[in-house]
Amino acid sequence: WYEEIGHAKDLGFAISVNTNGVYRNPDETVEQLASLHIDQVTISIDGTPENHDINRGRGTYNKSLEVLKKLKEKGVSMRTNTVLTTLTIDDPEAIIQQVGPYVDEMAFFHMRLTGRAQGIQDRKVDFYKLFEFYKQMEVLEQRYPDIRFFYKERAIQNTSIMPNEYGLRVGSPDGLTRLNLNSDGSIWAGGYTAYIDPDLKLGNIKDENYTLKQIWNNSPILEEYRNFGQKLVER
Repeated sequence: WYEEIGHAKDLGFAISVNTNGVYRNPDETVEQLASLHIDQVTISIDGTPENHDINRGRGTYNKSLEVLKKLKEKGVSMRTNTVLTTLTIDDPEAIIQQVGPYVDEMAFFHMRLTGRAQGIQDRKVDFYKLFEFYKQMEVLEQRYPDIRFFYKERAIQNTSIMPNEYGLRVGSPDGLTRLNLNSDGSIWAGGYTAYIDPDLKLGNIKDENYTLKQIWNNSPILEEYRNFGQKLVER
C-alpha cells in the first residue's frame, strides 16, 4: 500500500487518505504516513470523546486524537471529518476546541444511510436540525478564522453544474463532473453508489476493456443520472 501511494505521488497525483486513526502500531504508522508527503490526511472525529466512543468503539477517541497530534507534529496537513447525527449535532464548538489546534480543515456532513449507517437510522437528523446547525456554523466560522470549515455540503456545491450560459445539463457532481473508479476496476457515478444498488455499476475497465471516455459518453445509466439531476434542479 505504501509503495502504491509513493508511486502515485511520483506520478504527480494529489493524494489524500481518510482514516479512523486507530492503528496496531501507531508510532510506526505515523512515521510511514509522514514519510509519503501525502497532501492531506483526514481523521474521523465523531463528536465529544464520549459520543465518539459510542459510535466508533470504547477508547478510540483518545487513540485517534493522539495520531492526529503526532501527524500534525510531523508537518502533515490534517483535516477532520464529523458525521452529523443526534450524537454530534449539538457538539460543533466542543469538537472545534478539542481538535482545532491540530488541523487545517474541519468538515461536517450529514449521515448517508449506506453501510453500517443503515443500522443506526434512529440517529439521523432532519432538515430543520441541519438548518439550525448550519446557522450555528456561520457564527463559529467567524470565531475560529484559522480553520477552513466545510459544511452545507460545500464540496458538492462547488463541483455541481448549476444553471449557466453554456447550455450544459445541470446537477450534482455524480456523473456530471466526476466518476469513481474502485479497486476492482468497477466504475460508478459517485462514491456511495456502489453501496446503494449494484445495478448502477457503469462497467468494469478490467473485465470489459472499457475506457472512461466510452463510459462517460455512452453509458445509458449516466444518461438517466443526468436527466434526473436536471429535473431536480428545475424543480
